[in-house]
Amino acid sequence: MTVRVDEQGRAVHAGPQVQIGGNDRYVSVSRAEFKKIMRGDGVIEPVQPPLIDDPLP
Repeated sequence: MTVRVDEQGRAVHAGPQVQIGGNDRYVSVSRAEFKKIMRGDGVIEPVQPPLIDDPLP
């Protein structure tokens, strides 16, 4: 199952059905985790840290 999350890792319940270019906002989870997140009982921590805009030296 897939959950769209906001910046704080909470499930998004309202708004556009699909977010174009928002692949980092969609997270695959198990059915149990999906139910927990959709109830508001938990958050999803980002797995990948944000990319740094500094070019390599």
